[in-house]
Amino acid sequence: MHLVNVGQLDAGQVSALMTLIRRAEAVDHVAPLSEQALLTARDSAGDDSGASAGSDTATGTNTDAASSLAHFLAYDGTHLAGYAHLDRGPVEDATADAAVDADRAGTGAPASAQTGVTAAEETGDATTAQTQVAVASETEEASTAQTGVAAAEGIGVAATPQTGAAATVELVVDPADRRQGVATALVHAIRDALGPEASKLQIWSHGHLDGARALAARGGYTIVRELWSMHRPLLPDAGSLPEVTIPEGFTARQFVVGQDEDAWLGVNARAFADHAEQGRLTRHDLDLRIAEPWFDTEGFILVEDTRGAAPVLAASHWTKIVPSPRPRVRQTRGEVYVVGVDPAYQGLGLGRAVTLLGLEHLRGRGVTEAVLFVDADNTAAVATYSRLGFTRFAVDVMYSPAVHPLVTR
Repeated sequence: MHLVNVGQLDAGQVSALMTLIRRAEAVDHVAPLSEQALLTARDSAGDDSGASAGSDTATGTNTDAASSLAHFLAYDGTHLAGYAHLDRGPVEDATADAAVDADRAGTGAPASAQTGVTAAEETGDATTAQTQVAVASETEEASTAQTGVAAAEGIGVAATPQTGAAATVELVVDPADRRQGVATALVHAIRDALGPEASKLQIWSHGHLDGARALAARGGYTIVRELWSMHRPLLPDAGSLPEVTIPEGFTARQFVVGQDEDAWLGVNARAFADHAEQGRLTRHDLDLRIAEPWFDTEGFILVEDTRGAAPVLAASHWTKIVPSPRPRVRQTRGEVYVVGVDPAYQGLGLGRAVTLLGLEHLRGRGVTEAVLFVDADNTAAVATYSRLGFTRFAVDVMYSPAVHPLVTR
């Protein structure tokens, strides 16, 4: 096996990665990389700056170039057997209570990665949702690294250090190459690149599958967070949506490309100030999503405070409908992608109102099911979505090394 790490992918590497992702998803029935990781990989092929950063080695990685490395590739001959994406960013200490309240897997997570996955939070009447950045857990065997970070063949994980500069890792191994040490080699290479930062990791796993549970047990990990996937039907006979009430002095309109980006990013940063991934979203990240085929301004709903001399953005609901990959087949699932309320406007019911506006939009587009993602311990958000008819249908979990109290003699 031959390992390569680079600061960005070329067009051929991106093509091979897309093939690898399709092969893994066909077997695992879950997307192995987060939306952020996938967008970063695809976008890197269109930028020639720094393309040569990295190293090419059969056994390890060049730690001198670690700060510029983002992509780790494992080859069996010329065949791409595995891939891992490395991203760094701020993260809460998972051993602290606050860690359970800050959302998600690896910038890409969680989530939903992606694809992606999304997540939602609410405090009081202020609803906030965020893109999910975790990756899918598969069900194959794991080996434990010297640092206590378990690397698994066929287990897609997103990992972030508990303290210091955060690093998120998402990986995928071709089903035909699993149980051959590919994922282990990738994780070892990434750990070498991270150096001391790899001493403590948090690991996201989609689905809480048997393989992930076994991995956690062998590595001495405990669950520190749960992310619920919730859904509700939007069929005409599934129960009507509650009436939308927008407070006096506020109006709703759709997002305008070229006009609203900066205002939205400002509200997003304030609404997700304590969120390790969504709060980091940049103009470039936003532009990448606006360029996606699924982007629809009519499904990007803004609520403005119109009581002053000029309108002020107070809340938004960004919905997402990914076109069906099958020709002439309509997509029936829509997503509560990002819901955010500026902290200055919390307590006015804007979160509930803008959420309902987005659900009405999805139903009007013929969507028959709405999905969202929310931290299990975010009881206010869970209660709000439950009242809107959402129920849990899947769970993602975050594992972290068990912390044992000191024993005095």
